[in-house]
Order: sequence, then C-alpha cells, then structure tokens
Amino acid sequence: MSNNSQKIVVIGAQAAGLGAAAAAKKLNRKLNVTVLEQSIYASSSPCGLPYFVGGEIEDVRKLTFAEPAIIRDRMGIDLRLEHKALSINTKAKCVTCTDINESQYVLEYDRLIIATGASPKVPPVEGVDAEGVFTLRNIGDAERIRNYIADNSPRKAVVVGAGYIGLEMAEALTHLGLEVTVLEMLPQILTSMDPDMAEFAQQHLENNGLLIKTNSALEKIVPNERGSVGSVVAAGGTIDADIVILALGVRPNISLAKEAGIEIGECGAIAVDEGQRTSVPDVFAAGDCCQSLHIVSGRQVCMPLATVAEKQARVAGENAAGGNAKSAGILGTSISGAFGMVFASTGLITEAAKNHCSGALSQAFMGHSHAAYYPNPRPLKLKLIFDQSTGRILGAQAVGEEGALARINALISATYAGLTVADLAQLDLPYAPPFGSSWDPIHVVSMMAMRRVRLSPE
Repeated sequence: MSNNSQKIVVIGAQAAGLGAAAAAKKLNRKLNVTVLEQSIYASSSPCGLPYFVGGEIEDVRKLTFAEPAIIRDRMGIDLRLEHKALSINTKAKCVTCTDINESQYVLEYDRLIIATGASPKVPPVEGVDAEGVFTLRNIGDAERIRNYIADNSPRKAVVVGAGYIGLEMAEALTHLGLEVTVLEMLPQILTSMDPDMAEFAQQHLENNGLLIKTNSALEKIVPNERGSVGSVVAAGGTIDADIVILALGVRPNISLAKEAGIEIGECGAIAVDEGQRTSVPDVFAAGDCCQSLHIVSGRQVCMPLATVAEKQARVAGENAAGGNAKSAGILGTSISGAFGMVFASTGLITEAAKNHCSGALSQAFMGHSHAAYYPNPRPLKLKLIFDQSTGRILGAQAVGEEGALARINALISATYAGLTVADLAQLDLPYAPPFGSSWDPIHVVSMMAMRRVRLSPE
C-alpha cells in the first residue's frame, strides 16, 4: 500500500485530535484521514467556557476554531460527529464504532491517533446528581449552566475547587450578580503556585467579593423540596446554594487505550515517547489523555493544558503521516486571572523542586508593574525557584494586576533555556516609565537569588 492511500483514524475532534489530523493532511494531502467525535461539537476551546458563561463571549460559535463544513471541505478531513469509538483492535488495526443512529461499524486504519482527552472529576458524595450541579468541560456544559441561570435566577453559588477554572467560574458568576463561595479542600488556592504567591492572589480575590474557604472539603450536596440544589455541606458548616459548579480538575480518558493493551504511564495517562508513539506500533496519542516529559524534573507528567495538546498534536499528526517530529517536553506553564489579577507559573514549584533537587531554593520579590514615580504603579510579586549549587532556574511564578504576563514570558524562556539567576540578572530588558523600571523586578529578584547561590560545595 502506498503512502498516498494510507488511512489515518483519529479518535477525538477537539484541540489535539483535529490538530493532529490537520498536521497529517498538511504533510500529505492525499492521506485518507477520518476523525471520530462522540459529541456534536468539534474544534472547541474549553479555556473560553467561563467567559461564555459570564457573558464576555456572547456567541458560542466563537469557541470553535472551524466549522465542520470547513474541516470537511477545505481541509479534506472526514469528520464524523456523534460517532463513538467503542473499542480498538490493534492486531487487526481497526476501530469498532457507532454512528449517529447508534449502528455499529468497523473502521480500518494504517495509523491510529488517540486523542480522547479528559473528563471532569466528580466527587463521590451524596447529592452530586441534584439539579443545579454542574461540571464545565465542553460547550454543552456551558450552555446548560447559562440556561439554568436564565431559567432559575439563582442568587447564591458554590464553586468547589480553587484552581484556574474554579476561580474563573467564580468571577463569571460574580459578574452575573451571584454571591459566590469557593471551597478548596487543600490549605491554599492555586496549587500550581507556592503558598505565599497563592495567598497574595487570595487577598485580591477576597477584596473583590469572593468568599474563599480553604481546608474545606465538600461533604454533601443537599437538595431542596424540588430536587434542585438547596445547600452544600463542607468542613466547617452548611452553605446555602442555588447552583454548584464542580471544578476539581480532570482525569485522562484512557479506557479505550487500556482495554486495547496500550501501556499506561505511571502518571495515569497513556505512555508515549518523544514522537508521541504509544507502546503499540502505528498507534499515537496526543492531548489530555497522554503523558508529557517535564523538561526540568525529567519525569513523565500529565498536564491537561491546551498549549501542550496543540504541540503534541502536531508531532503525532506529522509522524502518523510518515514524518519524524519530536516533542521537546514541557514546563507545565499556566496562566489565568480573575478580577483583574493575573496568576502565572512555569517549571517546578518550590516543594516539587526540593523533591527533585536537594539544593533547591526560592526567592520572592514584591515590586511594581512599572516605575514607581509614574502614575498608578501596581504591586507585582515574582518568585524564582533555583538550584543553590548552580544557580540554574527551576521554575518561576508571577502574580499581579499589571505586568505579570510580560515577566512570566521572559522567565519561561529563561527556564526553558536552562539559564542561571546570574544570566537572568544580565537580561537586556526594555524600560520606559509606563512599562517597567530601569531595574526590572526580574533583575531585582535574580540578584537577590544570586546572593544565595553557592558556586562550589562547601
């Protein structure tokens, strides 16, 4: 069989699935590429869902990157919506599926790409099936939340989980006029950051009207007499609620791969090599269902991030089409914001860095977004995590109402390149009073860190 007549089947039509399909077709337009998607939506952006719920994005169609007709006609991809993959036979190289009418059929492949994504975590507590309890993972979820709010006019909301999605949803519901309580079972919000950075963010969020309860695990959801949400029981007491959003993170969808005998990694996601190849020949994986190599720690991790999915998709698609692309690994970079404050991190947090490197230290600095003498400077807190012996940067964090994005981008590049805090102190960063200082907060925090670096063992 010639390369031009090869069949590539992709399971999943969101960022990773369609990205992989597009990469394969770009490398070889004559390939026969079929994409299966069990929902009615393709190429959607989960990251934009809180902003659709809150009304910043009014047209739900803006959350999709391409219409199905464009995917089929212009890109030449056989997109099959409401088609579900039931099983994979890696020996016969085929996928058993159901179509829109739930009729079964078998689809043969030469190369298979698994992009099954992840599903929201739902806690095993009483009342989670009550009306008015929602998760947020896809456009359908967001539309159901909006419709519920429009039809029931809830006044009080509880968001369970204080990660990025939880805080973004808390802001969205606040903008809609609801009184919002955020529950977090751990001692801090934003567990992708160090506690002091999270505390700085929490103060800002509480100043803007959020009630945040840490060390407060969800115990039970109590329905009212109509069967919809009436209250939430958590550590510390009962909270009245008319709507509950579960934002507890996601689990990779690995059942199809696992049942097909494909290796699952130690982090609970599909194991892949640097070419996104699984343990089975001619089977690739990309996106939230599979693992990634963390550049700093050298460990395999599962980080459900859109940027990771897109990069993995390109590699998987090109290699399924006969290429030899490689994934460079990830830093786990993430960014979010609420009520005008940005929280961003890259690399390892301090606790993880100490597990990786016994000499890991951290250095924080509270500075300003721009020159202090220029009107309205805003507080900006930066933190570096570094190896005391070498000065190598292991991670970085930024929290602030202004200027956090610019700083974290520079720190991401420095971490990726393996620079030291001494290198960072020499960066030729831009300066003008409205945008920064002649000694940027990056310079200051790196020089503070330099004083703690031991260049040779004692």
